[in-house]
Amino acid sequence: MPTGDSFNVSSRLKILGLIIVLGVAARLYRINGPFADWHQYRQFDTAAIARNLAEDSLNPFYPKVDWRGNSAGYVEVEFQAFTFMVAALYRVFGVHEWLARVLNLLFYAATAILLYRLTCGIFNRRAALVAAGLYSFLPLSYSVSHNFQPDTFMVLCTLAGIYYFWMWTEEERFKWLAISVLGMAMAVIIKPFCLYAGVPLIYLCWRKFGWRFIAKPVLWIYALAVVLPMTAWYLHAFNLWTLYGNTFGIFGGRVKGAYLGADTPHAGTLLKNLGWRLVWEIATPPGLLLLMAGFFVRPPSRNYIFHWWALAFLATVPMLPAGHSGHNYYQLPLVLIAAPAMAYGLVRLMDRGLFSWRVAALICAAILVCSVWALRPMIASSEELQQRTAFGRHVGQLVPDDALVVFSYPLEYKPSWYSHRTLDGDLIAGDPTDFYNSHRKGWSLFAWQTSPEMLRKLQKHHARYFATFFPKYLYRESPEIQRFLEANAVPLEVKGRWIIYQLPAPDASLGSLGEY
Repeated sequence: MPTGDSFNVSSRLKILGLIIVLGVAARLYRINGPFADWHQYRQFDTAAIARNLAEDSLNPFYPKVDWRGNSAGYVEVEFQAFTFMVAALYRVFGVHEWLARVLNLLFYAATAILLYRLTCGIFNRRAALVAAGLYSFLPLSYSVSHNFQPDTFMVLCTLAGIYYFWMWTEEERFKWLAISVLGMAMAVIIKPFCLYAGVPLIYLCWRKFGWRFIAKPVLWIYALAVVLPMTAWYLHAFNLWTLYGNTFGIFGGRVKGAYLGADTPHAGTLLKNLGWRLVWEIATPPGLLLLMAGFFVRPPSRNYIFHWWALAFLATVPMLPAGHSGHNYYQLPLVLIAAPAMAYGLVRLMDRGLFSWRVAALICAAILVCSVWALRPMIASSEELQQRTAFGRHVGQLVPDDALVVFSYPLEYKPSWYSHRTLDGDLIAGDPTDFYNSHRKGWSLFAWQTSPEMLRKLQKHHARYFATFFPKYLYRESPEIQRFLEANAVPLEVKGRWIIYQLPAPDASLGSLGEY
């Protein structure tokens, strides 16, 4: 095997190409499968917005959700660049969820190439090839890039912003700065917390220009070009909440008196979740040694961009504890930092004679085995999810296309924000699962919100059907709802796992207030 950096360009490109081909091939597994992965709730929401863009107006400035009640459906949400691209594909090829996964395959491949290039410049070429391989198969990278989510594209944009900014500081060619600002502006408009990436950019500026960078107009223009579109979008998004009452919880839907982050987990829970993910989803147990060996040393280039990147990202954890604790895809950028550090750690240990090629190969194989083991629950389906999908499709068969449906589902606690504001001012839930599977619109209620009084309110606003996949839980939480439905509604299907009722006309229900 070649040692040092003696791989020639042709060999390196062939190996990199093989790594990416294998990474793409691995992600073809269940590419047309249901949203049975972790965070299927988020995937259904993303898929619904894409489908609505394709079926209605292909306008990313006015995204629509299905749990809209009888509103127009416009929602306060992050900028929908990913769903817009998926919707454009839907317009050409029809609505097929695998198209979104194919799009994420392309974003994965582009990310692996840019990560290889950046790692080449900061560490060395051998480390860069290993980093591309690790990024391709580490569990968190694989699972998120396999899902119907925008985070793979967001991570690509962040990496492009940092990589091409580094290239600009090395060569001072304007085209690199232009690509960087486009990538960073797109990243922060998709996920505002990506502003943390400004820290490694400031480090690169200081490394190149010293503190004189503060006086450079081009850098102030760069900052404005990143921040202003983000600011404009979220002002527009908040206006959508104000007008239409639908939100992903960015500003709207907050319970009066509850501060932003009222669902903040305990510090112990947060650290436990992050520690578990570091061990099993980001680095894997055998990779932790490599991570420490590669991160806590001086890079050959003496460029500490990955270190500043890591510190800046970790600073977002106390700022967004609920997001980081509840959603592993918030930590996806850490894979971009961990993979090069692990790769350089492996190369260093080999160069120092501590690891032979055989030992290095065994460690890489162990990382792959651990990755496969960790991925099993992350991409596994379940019988309950399959039954719930069948339930949604059954509702679609029984309910007319233009009819509004009320769905109910469990939640063990009362959150600090809610997805939809009804015309009566009530804040209610926004579970997209049953709406997406049934291809219907309407209202989503938590079980403890599902009462005869709430149904009467929604009937005034043209709710015509009620259905739930969780009738036993619902009746336990709200016993009066069973009596109300049996006395006032028309049963369409009440056997087996779920119930589907046709609600009476509003005047009929108002005349039977005491019939339950």
